[in-house]
Amino acid sequence: MAQAGHSTERKFPIYHSCGCRISVMNKDKLSGLLLISLGTFISCYTLLNYSLGNLNNIGPGFFPLILSVLLLILGFLNFLFSNNQKISFKEINFKSLFFIFSGIILFGILLEIIGFIISSFLSILIFSFCSNKFYIFDRILLSLGIIIFVYVIFIFLLGMNVKIYP
Repeated sequence: MAQAGHSTERKFPIYHSCGCRISVMNKDKLSGLLLISLGTFISCYTLLNYSLGNLNNIGPGFFPLILSVLLLILGFLNFLFSNNQKISFKEINFKSLFFIFSGIILFGILLEIIGFIISSFLSILIFSFCSNKFYIFDRILLSLGIIIFVYVIFIFLLGMNVKIYP
């Protein structure tokens, strides 16, 4: 039982049963650092590989640079105004990370082989396995709805040249 004025929070390192140290960090600070690093990488890559142009004739690097600066600002704000919620690395859902990365890689590999519609359907279906709340019928409906939305935006409205079908 905690005494008045004493915190029950551990002040010493926490160790897992295997003997390895479990790192504990503020999750908002961690997400802020991740956003800062992602924004820094994208802005450096954009500045080195694309021309910015000018305001009358915007180059291909202008929009990614603006987005990376917004990521940097969001990361700094997230880092500065973080609360004291702690997260340990054993709380990270590695199953979700696996499904997210495998869906992205599968989309990149299959886009040119089987086309936009089928590769998008398969990758969204894989993304939906991050949650256990959906049944297979819900996952298929979600995939079809997102494909229709993405098709209208990127193929119909923006006119992207992407192989749609195999």
